[in-house]
Amino acid sequence: MKKILFALALVLIAFLIWLKLTRQNVNQTPQVAQNTNPSVNEMPATNLTPASVAPSNAIQKAQASETNSSQEIFNALTATNLNQWKQAIKDLKQLGGFKYNQDWIMELHKPDGKPTRDIGRPFNFSYNGRTIAYNATFINLQTKNGSDSDLLASELYSPNMNIDQTRELGLQLCDMLQIDPKGFLAWCDKVGNHWMDMPLYGTASNARLSFKILNTFNNEKPWSIEFVVGSP
Repeated sequence: MKKILFALALVLIAFLIWLKLTRQNVNQTPQVAQNTNPSVNEMPATNLTPASVAPSNAIQKAQASETNSSQEIFNALTATNLNQWKQAIKDLKQLGGFKYNQDWIMELHKPDGKPTRDIGRPFNFSYNGRTIAYNATFINLQTKNGSDSDLLASELYSPNMNIDQTRELGLQLCDMLQIDPKGFLAWCDKVGNHWMDMPLYGTASNARLSFKILNTFNNEKPWSIEFVVGSP
């Protein structure tokens, strides 16, 4: 009887050992699968997301907006009639004119509605193979009275500037108009930011394209440039 019980105990122990080993193998199989990851080179191409190979819609829209903005910058020196200005500037306003001419203006304003001379709307001046970025805070267009096509003169006023900003823009204009800048530079050196009782500077007034320096009566930014485009 003791031998039978001893044999049964050995069989039971063997069965329990086999059962334990079987369970360990079953539990280890998923862990091996979870810890096995293919290398980057083995990843199928279809796993690449569209964002990794092409700009998002937001980026594409931003790029398109920037392109459109750059294309919309108006070359103020090529306009020969009022209709071209109306297409480029939607907020032109007509003023009361005289017997022979009619004025149209554009003026930038602050959020409170007051006129501002601190910022300007971007324009291009392209002439003699050169292009200059010119910001205008105020524009006055003179047309022949009773006509929407005859443009007599265009006057574009820059924002208020200090002497360094005035010198930089003035030199660009001299270069575009092929004007000797010595007189302009001498004026800059003489006046600096001191506007009180100082002379002003201007190029030849009988030329179709000309500019002159105006006094803003602002101690920090005492100068403004008026660029004049005569009739074609």
